[in-house]
Amino acid sequence: MIPERHAHAALPAPHFAIVAPLQWREIDGQWVVFRSDPPGLCEVDAFGAAVLNIIEEGPGTAPQVAGTLSRLTECAYTDELVQQVTEHLRWLASVGLVEHALP
Repeated sequence: MIPERHAHAALPAPHFAIVAPLQWREIDGQWVVFRSDPPGLCEVDAFGAAVLNIIEEGPGTAPQVAGTLSRLTECAYTDELVQQVTEHLRWLASVGLVEHALP
């Protein structure tokens, strides 16, 4: 049983960070990202490239990345934006471009 004082405590949002230095190329509206260690190549859309670019500046949570994205673009900061960022971060982690990091 969970003690009452912890029953409603929110888990901290996971932080994400870049796995290794990245090189970028834009080809016909798609971003191709090369990771050097271990070697890998991945194609990302413009939204994914924006998310990855923000994470390259430093580790962050999905809400932090969404906040930065909102400030840099005309996207409103909404729950939907946070969800889209979360989905992209999970996908970027699944292909090895970002990893969970300590805050």
